[in-house]
Amino acid sequence: MALKNFGQQMLKVIKNLKLIFIIIATATEGILLKGFLGFISKYFEYQFELQTSTSTLITGAIALISVIAGTLLSAFLINRLKWTPKHCSIFCFVVYFLTSFCFFILLNYCPEMQFVNVDYGQADSFGARNCSACNCENRFNPVCLSTAPAKYIYLSPCHAGCLEEVPIKTYSKCKCLSIDAIYAMNDTSQNELTVSSDFCETKVKCLVGLIFNCLAAFLIVFLTAIALIPQLKAILGTVETDFQSFALGVRAAVVRIVGNCAGAILVGYAVDLTCKYWQRNCYNQKVCKLYKNKSMSFALTLIGFLCRLLSALFMLLASVLFIREERANNVAHFKSNTISLKDELNNTKNTTVINDESKCDEKTLKTTISDSSFQTNSSNVEKADISIESF
Repeated sequence: MALKNFGQQMLKVIKNLKLIFIIIATATEGILLKGFLGFISKYFEYQFELQTSTSTLITGAIALISVIAGTLLSAFLINRLKWTPKHCSIFCFVVYFLTSFCFFILLNYCPEMQFVNVDYGQADSFGARNCSACNCENRFNPVCLSTAPAKYIYLSPCHAGCLEEVPIKTYSKCKCLSIDAIYAMNDTSQNELTVSSDFCETKVKCLVGLIFNCLAAFLIVFLTAIALIPQLKAILGTVETDFQSFALGVRAAVVRIVGNCAGAILVGYAVDLTCKYWQRNCYNQKVCKLYKNKSMSFALTLIGFLCRLLSALFMLLASVLFIREERANNVAHFKSNTISLKDELNNTKNTTVINDESKCDEKTLKTTISDSSFQTNSSNVEKADISIESF
C-alpha cells in the first residue's frame, strides 16, 4: 500500500510542470554552489598567487557574510511585501538573469608565472642555454634571479643549472641562466649570480583585479542566497499542503545527486583542463602545480554564466505557469460570481412575483367575503319584510 501511494505521489510530481521547472532550476544552482565553493579558493590562490590559507580565508568570509545577509533579507522581503508563490518565482527569475552577467567579471584574470629555460619540452625557446643534460624531471620549486626576480623565474634550481646551495633556499654556480640575464650583468660573473625561492615572494599581483573579483564573488553569492527562501516558498506553492513534504524530499534528492556530484565533477574537470604543469607526488598521483590563468577564468565564467542562465530560464517557465494559473482562477472566480449574481436576481424576481400573487389572492378573498356578506344581509332584509307583511 505504501509503495502504491509512493508511485501515485511520484506521478503527481512528474505531472506538476511548475514543480519540475523549479526543481531543475534548483539543481543547476546546486552545480554552482557545490562546484564553485569547492574550487573558488583554488581560483584565488593561483590567479593572484596567494597562499592557500589566505585564499581559503577570503572564500570563507565571502560565503559566510553574503549567505547570512542574503537569507535574512529575503525572509524580510517576503513577510514585508506579502509575496505569493508567483511573486517569489518572478523574483528568482530576475535575480538569476541579472547575476548571470556578473560571472563575466571573472574574465579579469592575472597572468601566471612565465618560466625561463623551460617550455615543457622545448628548452631553447626562452633564449636560454641548452640544459637538457640536467635531466630535471618531476621538480617544481620556482626560484628567481636575485637581480631581477620578476623577469627571470626558473621552474627549479635544477632548471637554472645550479650546483651549490649557499644558504638555505639560495643557489649559486648556475650554468643554465638566461643569456639575457648574463648580458645584463656585465660586471658580474655567472658564478656570482644567485637564485632563490625567497626572491619570488613579491607583493600580491593584480591587487585591483583581486578586489574586483572579491566584490563580484560576494555579489554573486549574496544574490544566490537572497533567492533561496523565495524559491522554497515557490515550491511549496505548487503543491497541496499534504503533499509538500514529499515535494521537498524530491527536491533535496535531485539537488544532492546533481549538485553535489555533477557540480564538483564538472567544475573540477574544467579546472584540470587548464593545468599547465603536472607533477607526481610521493603516491605517484598527478598534482597540478601551475594553471593557465586565462583558460581557468574563461572556463569558470562559461560554466557560471550557462548554469545561471539555465536557472533563470526554468524560473521564467515556472513564472509563466503561475501567471496562467492565476488568470484561469480569476476567470473561473468571475464566472462563478456572475452565476451567483444571476441566481440571486432570479430568486429576487420569483419572490416579487409570489408576493404580487399573494396580494392578488388577498384582494380576491376580501372581495368574495364582502360579496357574500352583502348577499347575506340582503336575504336577511327580505326575510324581515316578509315577516312584517304577514303580521
